[in-house]
Order: sequence, then structure tokens, then C-alpha cells
Amino acid sequence: MNDNKQTYTMKQIANLIGIDKTKVWRFIRDNNIHEYSKNGRALLFNEQQKARIIKGIKSSDVHSMNERKNDSNLSDKELISVLKNELEQKNKEIDRFQKLLEQQQQLNLSSQKLLESKNDTTQSRENDSKGDKSNPDINTSKQNEKPSNETRESFWKWLFR
Repeated sequence: MNDNKQTYTMKQIANLIGIDKTKVWRFIRDNNIHEYSKNGRALLFNEQQKARIIKGIKSSDVHSMNERKNDSNLSDKELISVLKNELEQKNKEIDRFQKLLEQQQQLNLSSQKLLESKNDTTQSRENDSKGDKSNPDINTSKQNEKPSNETRESFWKWLFR
């Protein structure tokens, strides 16, 4: 190795550019750039290799930034379309639930009217049968009576036919 040639480590190149050492390593690996020499475990690169690495990383950074901008514009458009679709679905669900709510209210109203008409019918029947309730002792005695023998026999005959 010539002593008059300047060599640079990956860390020195990264510091010159102002980026992380791993990014320099990845660029070197992806572009098959071989080291000029080694100093223990440290890979050393000459002036030409350093210039190639710096130029390549800077151009790839500009290219990747443009790609990221295009990707973000594309992803923003995709996100907007997805959100529009979701919004349309939610509006349809709201309309469906509104119809169900209206149906439920109509059902409740008709049930209430039906119950009111039954209550009116029951009250009119109670008013008609007030004559029977005027003597409660007679009504309770009829309930407490045991069935006659004829009723018992007919029950047993009916049961064992």
C-alpha cells in the first residue's frame, strides 16, 4: 500500500456526508464496491472509491426522496378513496338504521293502540259483569265447591277411553 494515498473508513465517509455508517455500508454492499485495503477489521477506501460512494449515496437520496414524495401522493390518493368508500358505507348504514327506527316507532304506536283497545274492551266487560260481583260470597262459594260425582266419573271415563 502506498503511504501517499489517503484512505477512508466507512465511518469517515459517513461523517463527511452526515449520514449513518450503516447506510454507507449498505450502499457499498448493494453496489459491490470492494475495499482498497484493510486495517484490522476496518475496511479502507481510496479517494476514487470515496468519491463514487458519496456521489452514489447523494444521488440515491435525491431519487429516494422523489420516490417517497410520489409514493406519499399515491398513498394519499388511495387513502382518500378508501375513506370516501367507508363514508358512503356509513351513510348507507345510517339510512338503514333510520328506516329501522321509523319501523320500530310505528310498531310501538300500533301496539299501544291495540293495548288501549283491549283495555277499553276489558273495562266494558267489567262494567257488564258488575251485577255478578255485587255478591262476592256467592262467587267464592261457587269456586270452593267440589265437582260432583258425575263430573268426576266423566273425567275418569274420558281419561281412560
